[in-house]
Amino acid sequence: MRERASSRVNMSWLVIYEMFSFQELKDRNVRGIGKLALDKAKMECTKKIVFAWFPIKPEENGHSAWRACEKNIDTYLRKAPYTVKPKIAST
Repeated sequence: MRERASSRVNMSWLVIYEMFSFQELKDRNVRGIGKLALDKAKMECTKKIVFAWFPIKPEENGHSAWRACEKNIDTYLRKAPYTVKPKIAST
């Protein structure tokens, strides 16, 4: 997965896509504003994975960096009927 990620925000979506089922993503967003929230435990795990591969630099603000990831995830989820596909078992 790391080799497919071009940035921290891109990695956040790739992790979400692998970690959550289609049903867990449908009609949801990160914080649960206006919709149901994504599972908090899985989101915390996602955050740890993303920052393990793309650490926060000393000059960066960790909250702002994660908020950019959350916005990216929410953007993908809004486009869900067109971009999110049910997982197909790999062979």
